[in-house]
Amino acid sequence: MIALHSVASLEPSKGGPSRTVPALCRSIAAQKRDWHVEVTVTPKEVLERFATRCQGVIHDHGQWLQINRSSAEAARRFSVPRIVTPRGMLSPWAMNFRRWKKSIAWWAFARRDLMEAALVHATSEMELAELRELGARQPIAMIPNGVEPLPLTEADAAPPSRPYVLFLSRVHRKKGIQELLEAWGGLAPQGWDLVIAGPDEEGILAKAKLQTGVRYIGSVEGEPKHRLLQQASLFVLPTYSENFGVVVAESLMAGVPVITTHGAPWRCLQTERCGWWIPMQPDVLRDTLHSAMRTPPDELRAMGLRGRAYVEQQFSWPEIARQMIDVYEWVLGGGPPPACVSTD
Repeated sequence: MIALHSVASLEPSKGGPSRTVPALCRSIAAQKRDWHVEVTVTPKEVLERFATRCQGVIHDHGQWLQINRSSAEAARRFSVPRIVTPRGMLSPWAMNFRRWKKSIAWWAFARRDLMEAALVHATSEMELAELRELGARQPIAMIPNGVEPLPLTEADAAPPSRPYVLFLSRVHRKKGIQELLEAWGGLAPQGWDLVIAGPDEEGILAKAKLQTGVRYIGSVEGEPKHRLLQQASLFVLPTYSENFGVVVAESLMAGVPVITTHGAPWRCLQTERCGWWIPMQPDVLRDTLHSAMRTPPDELRAMGLRGRAYVEQQFSWPEIARQMIDVYEWVLGGGPPPACVSTD
């Protein structure tokens, strides 16, 4: 069997799918060594793979782009089951961003492509509910993203000379970066820094005059990223919309407590006592930052360790791959749906 994953890009600067899709494929391939698990970013390649192949599935990640249209076309032409993981691109916020273009594309092709999918994959209960509200009536599998293990060593975990709050994501209006800068300016905290990392996609920081204590360090990956996460005292992502928010899970895996908003499906920050889950309101963000920075370091450390234990238990790639394998086999073979699949 072939499982072909189509995704727009594998460049780390393009966000979570560039990391999570290959990680999922590696974990599936490790458990199903007789399967061909491939990733492509080339629209033409999707069609060519199934022109000469036998049974399999197309697993399409995203929405709106040519790679997604080609995946839908290949599924129709060769009668191949297609699974769609929207990756947050069908959330209410995403649908309203550049609304007129999305509306034209939705009625021209995107709605049909989504509704013809054999199954839709949501990475959170929040995203599942949004998809049902949008009109998806086919089975929906709720399987979260996974997180790569991140070892904590004494050297990596040692705090820097000056504590910092870390924002690590694409610098984009969706991520609440402007609201974060305003909240920080209202606090002007003494003895703390705000470190911003990630590609400045819209030139927001290039145009802004950063106040004292705010540092923008650009994109980071690999070991520098791990060190940056592990040495942070707090992580903040005041986002308007996330289908999962893999950087939240990565921060918790690094043992760092998190502040994020109701736009991300991380209520567990409250229930597991490893962070703050707040409304997307500038005054609430400001007050939460103030309270978090006044929390004793030992208590922050305990929160981070609780978060790490939680993500290790809930978001391991082998377990997530096992659930996805069950979904593929069910889509191809039928029978009772796996426990992760909602048919209502």
